[in-house]
Amino acid sequence: NALKDQLKVELERTDAEQKTRALEEKARAAAEEKVARLEEEISALKQQLKALEANAEAKANEPAEMGPEGLLQLQQARLELLLERAALEADKAEHLEKKEGWETESRE
Repeated sequence: NALKDQLKVELERTDAEQKTRALEEKARAAAEEKVARLEEEISALKQQLKALEANAEAKANEPAEMGPEGLLQLQQARLELLLERAALEADKAEHLEKKEGWETESRE
């Protein structure tokens, strides 16, 4: 009778271990599936981010949508800035020439 009870306990323990392993495998499979889904979502989000960054960079590098008059005004403003820069460079060169002349006169 004791042997029978011991076999019964051993069978119950083995059955419980098998059920535990089955549940662990099921949980592991579910977790792996969830991880795979999350990795796919992350990959898709990374691709979206790259596309958004490329789009933003492209928009930043092209002039804003403006008509011919707006582009003309932009070109005129650029020309005015170039003229101002050239005038400043000419003033600077003239000032340096005068400064060199004064330094030469003071040395003589």
